[in-house]
Amino acid sequence: MHEFIKNLSNIIDPKFIIRKSSDSIAIEEKKNIKGCKKIQIKLNRKKVFSFNLDQERTKYFRTFQFFNPSTSGIAMINDGIIAIKENDKIIFLLFELKSQSMNNTDIQKKLKNAEYFCKYIINIINEHHNKHYQDQDIIFKSLLVTTNPSKTTTSGNKKISFRKKNKIDNFAAISCNRDYRIEAFI
Repeated sequence: MHEFIKNLSNIIDPKFIIRKSSDSIAIEEKKNIKGCKKIQIKLNRKKVFSFNLDQERTKYFRTFQFFNPSTSGIAMINDGIIAIKENDKIIFLLFELKSQSMNNTDIQKKLKNAEYFCKYIINIINEHHNKHYQDQDIIFKSLLVTTNPSKTTTSGNKKISFRKKNKIDNFAAISCNRDYRIEAFI
């Protein structure tokens, strides 16, 4: 396992880790009974780590417990994050699963909050593991996964094209409830 992936796996609490099956990772929306439930990412590499901070909120647990929950949008988080070590780059894939009804502001907040959280984690790794990962070493790719075909920008296992959308530098919308190969995102 690459050193960055190992450090990341040591920092994230195991209850947030998305476990790999033999050759894939499933990013799932557990709260959505119908519509966009999951996508399956087929893997061919070992330098991958995935986690999900979008856990069930209870009286005793919130993902960002240090934030005031009455402040709108501050504790929003996306449905899954995959970190990939590719050559000399670290790529974070940030997934948000949505069905037909979508609020673009909420989607953007969730994806940007995930990006900020990943930057925080990188700084923690740099500080506590004596590393020097720089912004130019890291790429964030935000993905809206939807059942709404009019919102998708790509489909199938083709290479996914990312574009700038509002505050998000690398954005793509893809179809839900399908399988993708990890290479399509890189």
